[in-house]
Amino acid sequence: MDGQGGSSNGPDFAQEKIANDLVVVWKRGADISFPVREGQCACSCGNKMYVFGGVVQVEGQELLESNELLCFNGKLNTSEK
Repeated sequence: MDGQGGSSNGPDFAQEKIANDLVVVWKRGADISFPVREGQCACSCGNKMYVFGGVVQVEGQELLESNELLCFNGKLNTSEK
């Protein structure tokens, strides 16, 4: 993507760029102690983001399937299990 709006790898008729005024700014959140995972489900509601399950990856250990429900509060910049 070239920063000039959306783009697509679809058919020729979908190659038109979409003009937008969206600006994304990233900043580091709280020091979260949750281990790295993949295959999880996530959703947000208000200022909170909920993450469920996934496969937990801890260096030097076997992969572990998780059924944890994690919550991150974006307003307070805090996390909890």
